Amino acid sequence: GTFGGETVSIAAAIAVIKKYKKKNVISKLKVQGEKIIKGTNKLIKKHNLSENISINGHPSWSFINFKANKNVNPFELKTLFLQEVFSRGVYMLGSHNLSYSHTDKDINQLLRCYDDVFPILHDALNSGNINKKLRCKPLRPLFKVR
Repeated sequence: GTFGGETVSIAAAIAVIKKYKKKNVISKLKVQGEKIIKGTNKLIKKHNLSENISINGHPSWSFINFKANKNVNPFELKTLFLQEVFSRGVYMLGSHNLSYSHTDKDINQLLRCYDDVFPILHDALNSGNINKKLRCKPLRPLFKVR
């Protein structure tokens, strides 16, 4: 084939696999991700947000879910969440995509941020108008079911 003689990518893949084995990368991602999931679940319960927020996924790639109910638009809630985490220097879009370089310090910073932001979400939910706390337009769904 066209790239039949190309071996650089194969050599790179072998080097990555060797490093993964030597550094035990998969185990580290699992351990660090479990800290995020457990810590986030603890904060969700602490701030009485279980009806509106959950976390799921694999430890190396977990997601914060914003749930709808009769009083809550999940896109408004997610917008408020993102607004507040961004203002605290945490740049994420609702998922935790871990890499080998993420440390306990990074995870603790993330969880402290959530501990600051979750009460704001709780207050907005209790006040009945999340939009009053937004400094931008709420997110809108990109795709629609036909």
